Amino acid sequence: MKILRYIILLILLGTSLCFADAGVIGEADRVASVEAECTPPTGDEFSEDYLSTASDCTGGSNSYTAVTEMPDCSVAAPGTPPENTVCGYSMQANATGSTVANYWARGSAISDGTETDIEFYLYYGSGGNQTRYSSVYIVSWTGASQSMTTTSNQFKLGLYRGTADPDYDANRIIVAGSSTIYYDISIETWYHVKVHLDPTAANSYLSIDGDEDCAGGGGDTSDCIKFTRNTTAGQWLYQGVTGSTENVYIGNMTINTP
Repeated sequence: MKILRYIILLILLGTSLCFADAGVIGEADRVASVEAECTPPTGDEFSEDYLSTASDCTGGSNSYTAVTEMPDCSVAAPGTPPENTVCGYSMQANATGSTVANYWARGSAISDGTETDIEFYLYYGSGGNQTRYSSVYIVSWTGASQSMTTTSNQFKLGLYRGTADPDYDANRIIVAGSSTIYYDISIETWYHVKVHLDPTAANSYLSIDGDEDCAGGGGDTSDCIKFTRNTTAGQWLYQGVTGSTENVYIGNMTINTP
């Protein structure tokens, strides 16, 4: 009987040690296991996969400053993101009427006229204000110390469903520079969003899900729409939600200057 009790004690002790080890290395294991199965794209200026950050957007390779309330980082990505893109984790901005956003500040500005591609994955979750809203911005690229919604930034991208929109019965992406364009989207769907900022301002474009027919100054297609960016330097990258009641997820953000 003593031998049996001794064996049971050893089993219980071993189980406790296993749980203790899991608590210590669980986070490292989570990151390593995801990275072993998923390789997200990277950018030469900025890369963020939201995998290694803490929930308050700290601890990763980038430093963020809250605008008012910090979004939630390293949130399990909803739905089924495309393979080797979001890698299971995303940033969630769940606004309830106030701005929930942060910004990353580059050490120096990327000068006006530099070819720049900003890409990310967007998921517009249910539970938002899908009935009527206007100009809820979620990504903005602007100069230092400028606000997320300033009219002089290179571009700002958001969500729009307002009476000024000729097709306001649809949820839409809005991109505003010195001109404004719209693109219809569905809720609870992942989209690959690319904003190309061209040296020729009027050849800038919004590309959805990898269609690049607008490259080189070509014409619009159903998934690629040209707009005119503002002529200003880019240094601060904003991400989140400005006002309204929306539930937005952003996955794997990159900036490249090809």
